[in-house]
Amino acid sequence: MEIICLTNLPKFTSKELKRKFEVKSKEFSSIVEFATNDWNEVWRAVYFLQTISRIGLLLKKGSFERQNDIEEALQDIASLLTIPKSSKIMSECIRIGVHPFSSEDIKRVANGVLKKEYTIEFDHPEFQVLILIINNDFYCTLDLVGKDMSKRTYKIFQSSDSMKGSLGASLLEFSEYTKKQILLDPCCGSGIIPIEAAFTSLPMSQFYFEEDLLCKNFKEWQKPALIKRDQDCFIHGADMQMKCVKIAQKNAKLAGVEKSMHISRIDLEWLDTKFEEKSVDLMVTQPPEPSKIKPQKSIENVYRELFHQAEFILKDTGSLVVALTKPDLFKTMAEHLFSLIEEYSFTFGDGVMTFLKYKKK
Repeated sequence: MEIICLTNLPKFTSKELKRKFEVKSKEFSSIVEFATNDWNEVWRAVYFLQTISRIGLLLKKGSFERQNDIEEALQDIASLLTIPKSSKIMSECIRIGVHPFSSEDIKRVANGVLKKEYTIEFDHPEFQVLILIINNDFYCTLDLVGKDMSKRTYKIFQSSDSMKGSLGASLLEFSEYTKKQILLDPCCGSGIIPIEAAFTSLPMSQFYFEEDLLCKNFKEWQKPALIKRDQDCFIHGADMQMKCVKIAQKNAKLAGVEKSMHISRIDLEWLDTKFEEKSVDLMVTQPPEPSKIKPQKSIENVYRELFHQAEFILKDTGSLVVALTKPDLFKTMAEHLFSLIEEYSFTFGDGVMTFLKYKKK
């Protein structure tokens, strides 16, 4: 079986697959592909991968020049399915890139082919054919989940700068976080980074409380056993605003990991009173950035205090890892105290997001 994962950051999805399941994978634009003959491995990927948005069982793939090329390739998809003929099914198409056709055009063709052998059901399908069109490549898959996996159901309460769970998980992969490390997010906002770190450290899945996953309609379905990991984890979230602390605490409770972390209101300048000198392995955060309502002068003060506190509480081997859309100010101010070890930039909405990793000089 070939499994296709749709992801904004293939590099970190590959790292996650190798770290969690010792699975080798191939990276393409917005796609990670891996092979397995073990359905249990497939269901573990469905339940425990955090950096992906969709996952499906590959039916066929190829390249195209015109819309007709895709339409012709879809003509035999019904014959590639091994699900019962009585199944209720629909199709979905996700496109990345510029094309002279719409996703609805492709869905219309796919549904037209499928209805010859199956019942089309739009509201509550039992199965779904997911067609991924990435620039000039297409992947026709049997969807294993049926929803956007990057959207977390625990994220009911949000702060203004809240990041997606999959982005927080990717930032943690970039930081090379492990469950034995003491982790601190000093600007935790909605609590995304601490919560995703808890999912990584504990035998817990974002889908633990969900019942409407398409995978449960497969005859091969077997709920994954919880991955045995150490129960002890050392995760801390802090924020200067009490409303953010309350939001993070509520989200952690909804995610079922509230007992696996400590989230509290702490001003940046007081971090050194809460954490001993050289006691923290990792500081991973999305700090505030200059904007119309956040003048550069105030952000400079925040960064200056963040560097001061990081220099004190980080171990000599520790790392400071941040995600920023405007990294220049941070990079300039960090030069005197920290060495930039790694930098990774990628398209983020209409702009660019940058991950930065620093070590103490």
